[in-house]
Amino acid sequence: MRLWAQTFQRMFGDTANEGALAAARTIDGGYVMAGFITGMGVDGEDAYLVRTNAMGELLWTRTYGGPGDERAQGVAATSDGGAVLCGTTNSFGAGGEDILLIRTDAAGDTLWCRTFGDADIDGPSAVVQSDDGGFLVCGWLGDLPGNGNGRELHLVRTDANGDTLWTRCFGGIYGDVADAIHKTTDGAYVIAGTTSSFGAGSNDLYLLKVDDAGTLLFSRTYGGPDMDWSGAVTTTADGGYVVAGSSYSFDVTTRSLYLVRTDAVGDTLWTRIYDTGGLFGGLGLCVSETADSGFISGGQTTDVKVNASGDLQWSMTFNASYGLSHTYCEPMPDGGVVFIGTAGSTGLGMGMGDMHMVRTDASGYSHCNEFPVPLGNASTPTQVGNPATALRACTTVPGAAPMTVGTGGTAVVLCLATSAPDARTEEHLLVVPNPSSGAFTLTLGASSVASIVEVFDARGVCVLRSTWQGSVDHRLDLGDRPAGLYTVLVYQGAEVHTMPLVLDR
Repeated sequence: MRLWAQTFQRMFGDTANEGALAAARTIDGGYVMAGFITGMGVDGEDAYLVRTNAMGELLWTRTYGGPGDERAQGVAATSDGGAVLCGTTNSFGAGGEDILLIRTDAAGDTLWCRTFGDADIDGPSAVVQSDDGGFLVCGWLGDLPGNGNGRELHLVRTDANGDTLWTRCFGGIYGDVADAIHKTTDGAYVIAGTTSSFGAGSNDLYLLKVDDAGTLLFSRTYGGPDMDWSGAVTTTADGGYVVAGSSYSFDVTTRSLYLVRTDAVGDTLWTRIYDTGGLFGGLGLCVSETADSGFISGGQTTDVKVNASGDLQWSMTFNASYGLSHTYCEPMPDGGVVFIGTAGSTGLGMGMGDMHMVRTDASGYSHCNEFPVPLGNASTPTQVGNPATALRACTTVPGAAPMTVGTGGTAVVLCLATSAPDARTEEHLLVVPNPSSGAFTLTLGASSVASIVEVFDARGVCVLRSTWQGSVDHRLDLGDRPAGLYTVLVYQGAEVHTMPLVLDR
């Protein structure tokens, strides 16, 4: 089935400084973007949540704040249509800066807010919902005895109400942090982090797998003689993992994108470095497997698509600006990609920085404010370690966080492709008018068999299905659907006729 790509770039925010540090797809096909906003909430910086539909159209915004500063670092869509945010707060908690966990309903209103921490500065990186409806937060905890660098890789497991079930700290004698988490198909969790306790250089990528009770199943390090960091992790269809991050280790002129592909127990299948020659940033902050068994990775300035062996297929920068970074990437059914993150001041948005959402076609183009970037890519002599990861006793003090909830910000469309290649006829199929504000009339050559008509949105979701007999014109009404690009398929016996539909209000 061929689906025509709906591409766009959108920005969300206000006249001050905003950014999306995480995003997730909601159960209805839309998106939640979580990060920060200044000047719109109570005081200082507030956690910011933006909700869109599948085409990136703004549905609502929420701010969450107290008398100090709050910032959302991670977000997960929940099974009831709401969201859970993990972030930091210095308004509430045990001291310094604490982990903040906020559970919302489908409208963004808070169900509960919790803090977790100690007297020092503690921080989360990401959150996932567990199979029992609870949550697992990963990040770091400050100043434990024997930890010379003041940080320990930290996990907090809660029930559905945010009450603590267990906490775990892992690592060595120096600093170790968790940067990303992904739930595996066996009910466990894989965590990507950065370690200075183990590995081949001053910092290495750190991969751990734990079960739902917090028991360590394995740990690995990956890197070279210099500094390497992790930024994201995903599972693969064959049960393995891909870690995205950055490296200075492998004869590159500056920090470059680093991908590590492993099997189910963390042994490497391939490792690759993607060097921009010092012209563009090189930090992978998201990674996802595509339908063709390749991978997409977004990050600082440059986003890439690679094949199953790690060979580069395209590399692109969007809305180029200081501070551009994409922290979420998702492959689309037509081969395109959705990237979400933060764009700095460009004159195209609303302020110093804004949340940024890009929908590309299969070649990586959104059709505005973009250009391909040259990347050298090569295999790396990655050194793999089996560290003596220790489980350390750690406790966090839970607390309430009486957040003030507000709204703020708006949206700007930078580009929106609402045209399609030759949308008039496909063999004997005629669709008029096309574009349309809601109703389409289909005409097909006479047939003695009944035809089945299906309409798919740009995500590949069937939004309408009907039958059609003979040569009588068939009317489609998409008046209740959002504007955008759709695909109609007409099955007539052994023949299949395909046509793009443009809904334009």
